Amino acid sequence: MISIAATPHLAVLARAVGLHRERRFAEAESLYRQVVALLPDHVDANHNLGAALAQQGKLDEAIPFLRRAIDLQPGKAKHWSACIEVLAASGDFACAAALYRS
Repeated sequence: MISIAATPHLAVLARAVGLHRERRFAEAESLYRQVVALLPDHVDANHNLGAALAQQGKLDEAIPFLRRAIDLQPGKAKHWSACIEVLAASGDFACAAALYRS
């Protein structure tokens, strides 16, 4: 396991992205969580953590991180579409529709 104390956060994030691309979602999740704990306003770490959680079926856990990415970077369409998709997949169609309309 990579320790964020021993490795700069960007290296940890890069490793998480690599694991994510390899579909090793649980391992990526662990590293994304380390980055978000240290840098809660890191938009990519929040978005990617939400995506990794969703890809493991942890939809309710994913939503706050995807919403945080929207708050941090509201002009980026991928944050909105990912959050709407996860809300809909979780069965919360009303929230998905409301977010789509906002």
